[in-house]
Amino acid sequence: MRSQANSKNLRLHRWIDASATFFIPKSLHPKKAILGLEARGLIISAFRFAVEHDRIYLRAFVVMRNHWHALFALRELWTLPKFMHDFMSYVARKTGGFLNAHDTA
Repeated sequence: MRSQANSKNLRLHRWIDASATFFIPKSLHPKKAILGLEARGLIISAFRFAVEHDRIYLRAFVVMRNHWHALFALRELWTLPKFMHDFMSYVARKTGGFLNAHDTA
């Protein structure tokens, strides 16, 4: 039996509202080690906001110079696509100019 593509597996349950914990990796494209303290701090503050405003239960996360990983569960009324859209829209608004200047996203 052939295994399914990883991205398809990740999308399989994104609309389910049952309690679940998600592992989310996000990477710069192309990968460049350019996330300094300010950009990494902004990602951390976005997670803090999500926790303090009852959007997620944050289990663990790490932010490195070219990517980040998070392990979290969604709170009531949130779906994974809605949360990720809001989260990444905020991060993109705050870091877009910096990332564009370094030819990455």
